[in-house]
Amino acid sequence: MGFFNRNHLFRLMLAAIFLVPLVPMYITPALFVPVIIFYLLYTKKNPDAYARMRRSLAEIRKSRFSLALMLLSIWSLVSVVYSGDKAMSLAGAAIYASAFAAFFILKFELNRPFHTKMVLRTYISSVVVVSAYHALQLVYFAFFSPKPFVRTEHTSFIEHGNILACYMLIALFPMVVMAVRTRKRDVKLAVWYAFVSCLITGSIFLTGSRAGMLGVFLGILTLAFYSSRKFLAVLIPASFMLMVVPYSRNRILDIFSYEQNYSRLRIWKAALYMAKEHPILGIGLNSFFHEYPGYVARFPELNNPYDNNVVYHAHNALFNIQAELGIPGMVLLMLMLVAMYISLVRYLGSDKVWKDGLSFYSGFAVSMIVFVFLNLIDNYSLTPKIICTIAILAGVMHGDARNKGMLHF
Repeated sequence: MGFFNRNHLFRLMLAAIFLVPLVPMYITPALFVPVIIFYLLYTKKNPDAYARMRRSLAEIRKSRFSLALMLLSIWSLVSVVYSGDKAMSLAGAAIYASAFAAFFILKFELNRPFHTKMVLRTYISSVVVVSAYHALQLVYFAFFSPKPFVRTEHTSFIEHGNILACYMLIALFPMVVMAVRTRKRDVKLAVWYAFVSCLITGSIFLTGSRAGMLGVFLGILTLAFYSSRKFLAVLIPASFMLMVVPYSRNRILDIFSYEQNYSRLRIWKAALYMAKEHPILGIGLNSFFHEYPGYVARFPELNNPYDNNVVYHAHNALFNIQAELGIPGMVLLMLMLVAMYISLVRYLGSDKVWKDGLSFYSGFAVSMIVFVFLNLIDNYSLTPKIICTIAILAGVMHGDARNKGMLHF
């Protein structure tokens, strides 16, 4: 069969997927470089694989999501040319390029039922490792270390609490739905998914992320709206615990903090100034940090002493994309989001989807609603671990749909 075969490609992809949340943030896009190189060598050595790749590239134009993700990757690379910080822009473009590569390979090459199930199991395993390690950090500092547990310093394998909360929210609702829908046919498996859901929820609350806490409640409300009103019962004890425990109550009440709102509004205003001055092309991907001090110097009303004028992004994905990638970037982002939801609706409405896949992606649909909400109050549009995870899960869904004959998916 030779070394460059589909089985070895699949094993390499599984290793990359498992490591996505575990390696440092700046290494994440590089995880898929060996996968891409191996895939290219695999297609070179195997005429059938090469023919499939050519057909796949031609087929991209029939899928709105695939096309939007590819064009966003290309436009990100183009923005490097006019960016004021080309190194940062190139690093940002690498995130979208690696995400598209993972999506493409999963959709068009690794899309057999065995591939699909193993990728989801690998993803769940990595989530369990991240959340379990976060819990162990709390236990260690609570019972075995003289030093206290500091939420901003101990965020498992992920560098920032807000990013950890967002990563966990993507996994939470698929696990909740799988726990509920599996209980009648496999009680032990349902208990496992319920345990993982509790572990993930605990991790979200440990981060102290206000957006993460609100995301949990929004997701539960969404589940209650489109799935079962029984989910509303979870809100009662959750709300009670949220407001009774001083730590979580203080974090929620911080939403009304004048200092933080003052800071956020000025950052948004700066992003709007950038978008107004560069409406077509933007300032270049991942260039907000580079351009922001100059705007503060030119417009004193943007002065932000709360953050010492050190701001890495616009704290709003829509403002950030418009400022950095201009109108083309905004159009592609909107097209990608709409195409994602259309794909989810079509996939969940098909009778060809296996039971666990139906449950997982029913929860994932809720996760994407919560993800959009989080990006209205913060910006995760260039967070490697988040973007690569969404691309992987989308690639699995599109690949399964393609393998089962759902044309132009």
